[in-house]
Amino acid sequence: MRTEIWSRDSPAWLWAALLALFLVALVAGAIAAVAATKDDEKGGLVASTVPGTTAPVGTIPGTQTIETITGPTTQTIATLDTSTLTTATTATTATTIPQGEIRSWPQGKEGYTVVLASVETSKGRAAAEQKANQAIANGLTNVGILSSSDFLTLNPGYYVVFMGVYDTVAAAESGLPTARSRGFPLAYVREVSP
Repeated sequence: MRTEIWSRDSPAWLWAALLALFLVALVAGAIAAVAATKDDEKGGLVASTVPGTTAPVGTIPGTQTIETITGPTTQTIATLDTSTLTTATTATTATTIPQGEIRSWPQGKEGYTVVLASVETSKGRAAAEQKANQAIANGLTNVGILSSSDFLTLNPGYYVVFMGVYDTVAAAESGLPTARSRGFPLAYVREVSP
């Protein structure tokens, strides 16, 4: 008695039957795919109306009924009440950075600060003021601008946007996380000495 069902010695008719079943499954899948594609192409926006009338079936005056057929068994009906529709217009406005009090470095003061940005003096003070106003808008306090050319410990030729006047390095460093989290990730501590 034989224990193997499938082997090379199996009758040829069995292999032919399996091949025929496989081909029938492929053809059936292809037919189903083509039918689904044709149904998708036929789907769309259809309005049902009764001959001789101008309004779709089952509507109330002032409304429109839209019927969408998406397949042989799926139907979606939506009713739109046109009497409650209004037209809204919106005006666009440019976002402005609020102006705040921009401080100056105290005259004759030696100390430390958090440098938020440095702007070349050739670009003008307005560019530095824009950065300072951005810092104020982001919630930073004690923001100011100084001219680096007036201080020995700074490279000349820049408007420096700073935050705070501190007596120690440690005190200035305590302000770094706030400055970095409020839009100035490259902020650093610097000594300011006239």
